[in-house]
Amino acid sequence: MDNKEVATRISDIERVIGKYDSPVLGNHFRATLPSGKAVRLLISLQGQGRVNKAQLYSMAHSEVGLSSYELENSYFPLFQDWGFITIANDYIDENIKSRDAVLSRVGRWWRDLNPHNVEKLSVDLFDMAARRPQSGDKIQTLLDQYTSDDYKSSFSHLSNSGLVDLFTFKDIKWYYSPEIFGQDYDKAIKYLSTADEKQLTEINSLIDEVNKEQGVPIDLLIKKHGSKLLEQVPGVGLLYGYGLEIGTNHSTFMFTPDLRSRFEQEGRGDKFEIIKPGVAHFQFANKLANPATGKLNLNPAVIINRLIERGFAGDATAIGTDYELLVKKGIVKVEPTSGSRYKFVLPESREKIADLEAIRDAFEAQQIIPNVDFSSFGLKGKLESTDSLVYRSRRAIKEKELLAQFCQEMYHL
Repeated sequence: MDNKEVATRISDIERVIGKYDSPVLGNHFRATLPSGKAVRLLISLQGQGRVNKAQLYSMAHSEVGLSSYELENSYFPLFQDWGFITIANDYIDENIKSRDAVLSRVGRWWRDLNPHNVEKLSVDLFDMAARRPQSGDKIQTLLDQYTSDDYKSSFSHLSNSGLVDLFTFKDIKWYYSPEIFGQDYDKAIKYLSTADEKQLTEINSLIDEVNKEQGVPIDLLIKKHGSKLLEQVPGVGLLYGYGLEIGTNHSTFMFTPDLRSRFEQEGRGDKFEIIKPGVAHFQFANKLANPATGKLNLNPAVIINRLIERGFAGDATAIGTDYELLVKKGIVKVEPTSGSRYKFVLPESREKIADLEAIRDAFEAQQIIPNVDFSSFGLKGKLESTDSLVYRSRRAIKEKELLAQFCQEMYHL
């Protein structure tokens, strides 16, 4: 894996394993925990411009579990050294040029932190199991590079946090990710168990292609891999399609299940339902649209960057006809220019602009990672009823009442 892929996977692992109660977590994942938090913080900061420190303290504590002390003394100086922020007394100025730069830099930092063998193994093992279930003999090549103690710790942490598990089918052990494949893992494993080496190579090639270009139209994949494979692989949950109607065209756009899981684990499944059609729309514009009305000949990231930087972009008939769903979701606005031609206009909502940035990153960095909307931080919250002084007091009183009632009934007190 390159540094970008490493950074993406460690953010996936940290997001989940950071909640796991383990006496050796801080040592065996000593590089992954801080690096994963750095990825999530920087991606949330990207495009924010000037950010009040009080808001950032709130976001970091709520979303990443970092205190203001850790931010001020560890993460802020580090981010400034990397050129991503400039620190002032009450605010920071964000200088992040691209998500690509963030992922590459954090991935390199993770390697520089001298990661424990357990987390090295965990990153590779999770990456393999998250792409598709893997037979034990395929995984053994990886395991041969580590000690049995490294494996025991790695698998214990990954399995207990739901990231990797084992399933035996016809006396063959398969490693898979419950976090990614959910309850459909057995269908995928049974399907893969019937494939020969040539078929597995083709399946891997298809999954890797979609992983590198989320939202690719199924019609283009069929031309390369055949219709049979594009029926089977999504049918067992190794890929999934998103159907979209644009004008008279109906197309299906393919995504990997780990992308959806990444958003759902963050509690942002609704956000993915906004970003997914955005990626599909721009894939359509780039690969399937009618050249006569405005096919995008450049990478969609180019026009989205222009829109974000200038506030408007484009001049084509298709802009007025092919983006109705994105207009309804508030991700873009369109305005007429001349004749039947239209242009994109940047929405006013900071949250919608963040959605647009995530869509851009699918094409620019070839990675999509959830970011955080800052607009709600600093606002008055509510007492958490499941872990509060009020709740504990009421529970103690209730337990005393139940004990008194029990004694009265049993001992006639």
